[in-house]
Amino acid sequence: MISKTVSHLHNAVEYFQLVLSWCPVGYPDHTAALTNPAWAHLEGYIRKDLQDIDSTTSLFRDILSLLPQNHLDRPLSVYYPTEALNWRYDYHRTTAYISEYVQLYYDLLPLCAEDTYLRSIAVGENSMHYVINNLPTDASNEHIQLG
Repeated sequence: MISKTVSHLHNAVEYFQLVLSWCPVGYPDHTAALTNPAWAHLEGYIRKDLQDIDSTTSLFRDILSLLPQNHLDRPLSVYYPTEALNWRYDYHRTTAYISEYVQLYYDLLPLCAEDTYLRSIAVGENSMHYVINNLPTDASNEHIQLG
């Protein structure tokens, strides 16, 4: 039997997909519409109701690629994939995407003004510093390049 949480999550994803169908690529609110199902998928992954973090991460990457550099939502679109990659790391302890993760934070920090909430998240306890400080002792075979 499917739990109520999973049922609600499934309904939310279906609704967000419907809204997304009304906002095709090129529509001004397309990336905003794409953000909702991506976050619903991530929430399902966090709650361990969904297993596929790759498609979630891919959705966040799509959002990032669709927003112009000067868009007001650009800092958030850079931050979103770090959340998915952070959860992947927390559950699987794999360093496969650590270079991308660090690069995203490297791109994010200049976009965040001092004393903003997003900046506090970017430099907070669950930021890239946490992941880097908790890397395996021998990550030599993971092709990690910082900087």
